Amino acid sequence: VITMTQLSKEYAESLFSLGAEDSKEEEYLTELRYVNEVFSSNPEYVELLASPALNKEERCELLDRAFAESLSEFVLSFLKVLCEAGHIKLFSECVAEYSKLYRESMRKSAVKVTSASELSDDEKYRISKKIEKIVDGDCEISYSVDPSLIGGAIIETENAVIDGSLKKSLQEMKEVIKK
Repeated sequence: VITMTQLSKEYAESLFSLGAEDSKEEEYLTELRYVNEVFSSNPEYVELLASPALNKEERCELLDRAFAESLSEFVLSFLKVLCEAGHIKLFSECVAEYSKLYRESMRKSAVKVTSASELSDDEKYRISKKIEKIVDGDCEISYSVDPSLIGGAIIETENAVIDGSLKKSLQEMKEVIKK
């Protein structure tokens, strides 16, 4: 029995292989992320594409109208294959798998930085330089804000979590006081 995650991985690997043949892996990733943003902001569009009320041709026509001008032939075909197979709801998983394949091919590490407040460009630059030293290479960093951290930041790599938040420090102090 094949799981949805395995299916997403297979779809992503197929598109990545096509992209690698023409050295267009990064271009495809950019296009996939663009479509993912469109789908995230318009979940009802994904529901429509997944709807059994529309036949496969109608769903593919909707994709053509929405993306024919902005996507390469293979990425548009990839969307159509997902639609025709009834797997369009796996798209964001496919993008995550494709991103992972791309990072691995570029020897980049995925890093997530969550801070208590929005970081300035200078702070992001300094953090990225420190993280590159820690992971010993290039990294793809995504930033998010979580005010509940109170201060500081949490850095998550594929292998470790560094919790430098004020919230964590306060919890640790609380534990020491309880003893």
